[in-house]
Amino acid sequence: MVSATAGKVNRRPFHFAATISPLMRPSSLFRILFVLYCIEAGTFLVLAPWSPVWDRTLVQLSSELLRALALSAVVRAATTGFGLIHLVWGAHDLDELIFRRRLRAPDV
Repeated sequence: MVSATAGKVNRRPFHFAATISPLMRPSSLFRILFVLYCIEAGTFLVLAPWSPVWDRTLVQLSSELLRALALSAVVRAATTGFGLIHLVWGAHDLDELIFRRRLRAPDV
C-alpha cells in the first residue's frame, strides 16, 4: 500500500509467506514428510517381526543369546508395540494437518 501524505511514502512491508499457499509452507511440508515416515516405519515395525524374513535374517546372527532374544515373542511384541506408537503418532499428526487446520485462523 503506497500513499503520499504530506510528502512521505508509507510502504507496507512485503511478506513472502503471504504468497505461498499454506500447504506448501516448510512447516506443512515437514509435517507431511513426518506423517509419511510414521506410516512407513510403523507399518514395517508392526509387520516385520512376524514375517519369515525376520526369522531368516536373525538366524544368521553369530551370537546364540542375541538370536534367541530377538526371536522371542516378547521382543517381537515390543517391536510391534513400537510400530503401533508410530502409527498412532502419524495418525495424530495427519489429523492435525487435515482437520484441525480448518479451525485455526489463517496465517496471513
